[in-house]
Amino acid sequence: MEEDVFVQEALAAAEEILAPPLLIRRHAPLLYQVTINNRLEVTVNPRKLARGQSAFQTDLCVFEDVDEDVDEEVRIPRMVLEFKSRITTHDVITYGAPYVFRQWERGSLLRPLSGLRKAV
Repeated sequence: MEEDVFVQEALAAAEEILAPPLLIRRHAPLLYQVTINNRLEVTVNPRKLARGQSAFQTDLCVFEDVDEDVDEEVRIPRMVLEFKSRITTHDVITYGAPYVFRQWERGSLLRPLSGLRKAV
């Protein structure tokens, strides 16, 4: 199945089951770094993110809508869904590393890796 078609189907399914305060958005930009200048000012506005300006574009992202102030919309990213039509070494390194790191933090790194020997 083509990636775009699969993303569209997942979006439609998520829209049916998610209820406020959760919502899903396609191509939402997410912050990957926050930098400050020599005056200790944040160089990016986290409320107005754009791909390529310390933010990357997601396939789908589930947000929690937190309206603290009627005038300002606050959406907290809760889950990112990335879809791939083919897997590359870049994908394995980029998306696999967080999983391995979490396992290492929990002290259970050897358990997930031991299953790789059996699968190969």
